[in-house]
Amino acid sequence: MKIADVIDSKNDVCGIVAAFNFDDNAMNNALLIARLVEHLIIIDDGSKDKSKLNQLNEMGLHNVEVILSPDNLGIANSLNVGAKLALDLGYEWCITFDQDSTPDKQMVKLLQKQQKALSELYGDKVAIVAPNIVDQNANTKNCKYLVENKKFTFVRKSPDVISNDDKILVVITSGTLTNLNILHDLGFFKTDLFIDYVDTEYCMRLIVNDYKIGVAKDALLTHNLGQKERKKVCGVEFVPTNHSAFRRYYIARNSIYMYRNYALKVPSWFVFDLIATTYNSIRIILCERDLFNKVKFCVRGYFDGVLGRMGKIDD
Repeated sequence: MKIADVIDSKNDVCGIVAAFNFDDNAMNNALLIARLVEHLIIIDDGSKDKSKLNQLNEMGLHNVEVILSPDNLGIANSLNVGAKLALDLGYEWCITFDQDSTPDKQMVKLLQKQQKALSELYGDKVAIVAPNIVDQNANTKNCKYLVENKKFTFVRKSPDVISNDDKILVVITSGTLTNLNILHDLGFFKTDLFIDYVDTEYCMRLIVNDYKIGVAKDALLTHNLGQKERKKVCGVEFVPTNHSAFRRYYIARNSIYMYRNYALKVPSWFVFDLIATTYNSIRIILCERDLFNKVKFCVRGYFDGVLGRMGKIDD
């Protein structure tokens, strides 16, 4: 792939895929995304098996660029590498993807359409536009986003009922149309977080700095939101995500970082996250496997969060 092959146009979009242990499903998603964006950057985060990425490279696709990293530095670093390359290529907007996310064929156009509509209302304050997420494990389109009701309260709304005036608090990075200039000005994604809360932290920075977060209700993205399985305990149905003990560590540790930095600045989000954390703790205890290790890593995460220890932990 030659950089000169890319048209220098700020009206077009660059795709960025954060890759790790790239497999056949990720390959299919990448080939689909490459047909939907003008340029696609795939950043591998230190995978041991790079055979599928090498196979993709050997295809010689003119608009696909693969960056191989020898080290596992976290999703924030991968997204930052891609964003900086996209800026160097002259792009104003990018769409970030997890490798297990599958966009609808019209998703990119519909995200851009909503971005233009929001820009007519909010000008250059439009920072990101998220899709309507279909959870492939739950087999539903009932994606709900967190919306501020009042300063200390919130509601969860499906994209179908979200208005352009709603103050959306949190969206995930996958499938999200992101303004690269705003990302640059605010300082890119926080690499110290490594994985969890990376998208939430950026959303908090946007809100604190009075930027607009939007949603395109017709732009569909199928996404894997954890290894979910429905379970009933005493007649109450739970849907545990079954995240690994290591993920539980980062979720616990990074929550402390988030509360320290944003609880007072965005109290409606803080109230929601406290409730969600309590619910998730109950769900882990009642429904998930490997309970001892998960509790141990959660405790370690909270301890490190209080002490301000950030970055990647040893495997």
